[in-house]
This record gives sequence, structure tokens and C-alpha cells, in this order.
Amino acid sequence: MFAIDVPYLSIRQTFYSGQTLLWERHDRNADHTRYTIQHGDRLLGVAQKGDRLILNCTEDEFFEIWYGYLDIGTDYLHVNRSLMDCQGYMREFAKYSSGVHVINQSPHEAILTTILQYRQYRSESKRLMRWLCENCGEERRKLVKGLGSVKYFSVPTIEQLSNKLWLIGETFLDVEYPTDQQALDALTMDLVYQYVCECYDGYFSPYSDKAKFDDTQLRMDLRMYDWLPDEKCVGRVMLYGYGRKNIFPMSDYVSRKIKKHTHMEPDLFVDWYLHDSDYKGYASQYVLYKFLNPIERQDKWAW
Repeated sequence: MFAIDVPYLSIRQTFYSGQTLLWERHDRNADHTRYTIQHGDRLLGVAQKGDRLILNCTEDEFFEIWYGYLDIGTDYLHVNRSLMDCQGYMREFAKYSSGVHVINQSPHEAILTTILQYRQYRSESKRLMRWLCENCGEERRKLVKGLGSVKYFSVPTIEQLSNKLWLIGETFLDVEYPTDQQALDALTMDLVYQYVCECYDGYFSPYSDKAKFDDTQLRMDLRMYDWLPDEKCVGRVMLYGYGRKNIFPMSDYVSRKIKKHTHMEPDLFVDWYLHDSDYKGYASQYVLYKFLNPIERQDKWAW
């Protein structure tokens, strides 16, 4: 066990911010709230009281893996104050969502998450990610205080996915009389299929020198691939997978909500409030959290 105080981080708000598909909330009763956070083949149990995180890991593991993943090294007090200084609607979003962190996923995990969330409801995206992990990843167990031995499955690597392409095709792509949801699943998993094939054949590598590209080069490179169908998908991968915190991914959902809430065109909203800001990526998560959670949620503490 390891405990540390982290100001301006709310595990609850980050959980409900829509960034990841492999976090789980566990409520044993009305007085107990804890989370399991999965990153690749690692699992972390966490509970929070105020600024204090109680973590089911060693201090070395925390600083080696979770410190960077949870973006704890960023000065969120400065980020939040800078965005609140934008005034107007941006101040409202920053004040409401001040505990949200941008999660630093691996490029591979960010690409999978982005593809699975394309045109799918979040619940369906989570279902598809669980299917990939359970059928293509490796079974693991982690002892988590209060939850016992937790079984989970690692995020499958490109090699593991390539070995199960036949199963993806058989399960999703070869359905003879698909329902509407099955047809949508087929479209989504076909993008996964294309991504894995291009990685396996050497046409694309998420871990190549792309991290060294400037924003323009990276955006142009990612636009080349059909499995990232539009600009919002490219923006999500740049933000979550390559750490480009100056990118505001404009999904259709956020676009509609901005128009309704602010009576502004989405591009005008970003340009008006954030034109000279280096924190557009953080702002995008503040905005998304506010729209996904119009009524603030609360956790019960006990551990």
C-alpha cells in the first residue's frame, strides 16, 4: 500500500470524463467507493479522501507507472487558473471540472480506445474492449484491498491481436443476418482489423518516431490511415496517445453540446476562449466532463 496527497486530482471526475474504457468503480455498500484502474497489463486499486490517494501498489511502481499515466507531474493548479482566467463559459467549465486529469495512454491503447468509441455508445465501446481483452489478452490477477483477488485481462498487443484476427472476423464480420447493433459492431471491429493488419505488415507502428514529430507532421501522418476515419479520431489519438495537450478533439457530441449550451459555433468557441492557450487538451476534458455529468456525482469514503 502507498498513500500520497495529489491536489487537483479527482479520481471520480476523471473516471466519469469518458477517456478510458478499462476503469471500474466498485461500491460494496453506500459507504465504500473504490476504483480499479487498468493500464496495459497492470491494475491499480485506488480510493480517495480529499487530496489523499490510497493506492494498491508500491512507491516504486507508483512513480514508475502511475505517476506518468495519471499525469500527476502537470501543475493542474496553474492549468485550472489559466483556463478560469479565460472567463465566460470556459471559466464555468474549468470551475465545475477542476479535478479532471488527462490520462496519458500508450499510443496503441489510445488508438484502440478511439476506434472502439467511434460511432458507439460508451457502454458498447466498453463491451467491445472487454471482448478484445478477454479473447486476445492474457488473464491476470491482482490482490486489491477490500476487493480480494481481482481477475482481469491485459490489453492485447498487436501480436496477440494478429493471432486472433480469425476470431474477430468470425465473431463480428461474418454474421449472416446482423441486427443493427451487430452491423455497427462489424463496422467498428473492421477498423480494428485494418489497424492490426497494417501494424503487422509494417505499414504503421504506434511506437515509432512519431513522438518526435511536430503537431503538423503527426496530424498529417495519422490522417493517412483509414482506421482513423475523421479529424476527431486523429485529435483524440494525438491528445491521449502522444501527449499533445494543445489539441482540442471536437467530437460530434461535444460539438452539439457546445452549440446548445453556448449558442456559439464550436470552432468559434475554441478560438474565442482558447486561441492563445497551450491548454486546449485540458479544456476539452473540462468541457466533456461537464456535458457528460450535468449533475455532479459524489463518492462515499471508507477504507
